[in-house]
This record gives sequence, C-alpha cells and structure tokens, in this order.
Amino acid sequence: MVIENYLTFLPFNQFQSTTEPLIIEILVAGSTIKRRKKYWWLHGGPADICLNNFDPVIQYFALNGFAVFAPNFRGSQGYGKEFERLNWNDLGGGDLRDVREGIFHL
Repeated sequence: MVIENYLTFLPFNQFQSTTEPLIIEILVAGSTIKRRKKYWWLHGGPADICLNNFDPVIQYFALNGFAVFAPNFRGSQGYGKEFERLNWNDLGGGDLRDVREGIFHL
C-alpha cells in the first residue's frame, strides 16, 4: 500500500477580504467542489495557524468526500505581527467577517 494514494494534498488559495487583509486559506477538495459537502476547520487561538502539513482530522473529512476550508483569518500567526494584531479588541469582528467571506468565496 502506498500512503500517498490515500492522502489529499493541501493547496493554498488566497482571496482578498473586503476589509483589507489578504486571507490565506487551505482548501482540500477535488475538481467538483460546488457539489461537495463543506467542512470548515477554524483553528483555535485566536493567534494560531493552519499549516500545510498532515492533519488527521482534515484528512479524514477530505477522504470522506468533504471540501475542507481552513482559513488563516486576521489574527493568525505566520503573517507578521501587524496581521496577528488585527483582531485585538475586535474578537468576533474582522476575523469572523474573514471566515464568512471565505465561505461565500467558495
């Protein structure tokens, strides 16, 4: 058995939020994303990050036919301190808008 035949690899996509920052998302899906069930994987934190590496939960859903959307919304790590501080005193504001826009972007 070759494990690579059973894994779904994670391409990075980007979309421009209407309220400034460029949002980086990981989207695990095939070519028929519009017809797939969707699963939104929102990292904890608020200052955390979704990385392009193996995650058993994301793989489980992807291998079972879901398109997995894992955004690095404002406040996520890895994009500089300014980006990480964008949701200070605004939790549930801009970060939630980023997630909603990402969902509609799909």
